[in-house]
Amino acid sequence: LGDDVAGAASYAKALQIQPTFATAALRLGGALRRLGKFAAAVTAYRCVLRRHLGGRGKASREEVAKGVRGSAISFFRLGLPSKALRLLRAWTAVDTEPPR
Repeated sequence: LGDDVAGAASYAKALQIQPTFATAALRLGGALRRLGKFAAAVTAYRCVLRRHLGGRGKASREEVAKGVRGSAISFFRLGLPSKALRLLRAWTAVDTEPPR
């Protein structure tokens, strides 16, 4: 837990400096999720998902997939399985690129 607390603080600071830094947003979401802060984790993952929808500094397919996965897990942990399933269905509908 100590590493996740410190990590979350560091990733949040990195995002203040560079809001389009997808790796920091993904790692912040992961740290918050491990700390049980699922709503905050969803907010962190949304930074990546918004970039995929045409925001500045477009996110890669892999980054978006990680953001979708982290958000879905967080929604399930929040007791919101319908939101998780809606997000996963939306992602599978637009992710038409074959796996590598």
